[in-house]
Amino acid sequence: MAIAVTTLGTANNTAGSTLVLSGLTVPAGSFIFVTVRESAAIASGTIADSAGNTWITIPGATSGGAAGFATNFYTYNSIALSAGSITYTKNTTLNGTVLSALYATGIQTSADPLDSAVTAGPTTSAASANPPSITSGTPAISGELFIGVTVSSDPTTLLTYTTD
Repeated sequence: MAIAVTTLGTANNTAGSTLVLSGLTVPAGSFIFVTVRESAAIASGTIADSAGNTWITIPGATSGGAAGFATNFYTYNSIALSAGSITYTKNTTLNGTVLSALYATGIQTSADPLDSAVTAGPTTSAASANPPSITSGTPAISGELFIGVTVSSDPTTLLTYTTD
């Protein structure tokens, strides 16, 4: 089965203790990916959705500092969302926060699809002249989905995805 990716959207705010992306429709069995950037220098918050899916933080795919903290979350073989929502509970109330999400179909559902054989670590603005790259590693299986995330220090700036 071919992998198909659909963007769910982006939300941002600088008020309250949560950020919600709502009105979402996602078919059962999908892979859902969320990236969040919060103006917290020490840690990220937590993620949940209206269907009760179990969310996993991608290990090694977080970065933080004075400009904010970025974290990537995913769930696989998801329960369907129909007019559903994804809610991020902030590490600190009133922090500027931006959240972007996508879902993919055609991803394996029998086991956790995260392939740790090929990774590129987080970077900071100081390393922007020498961005991270994948220089080694072989995907565990053919037909994998690679997601690249660019995060701005501006809490209202949209996050961008590259999927391949």
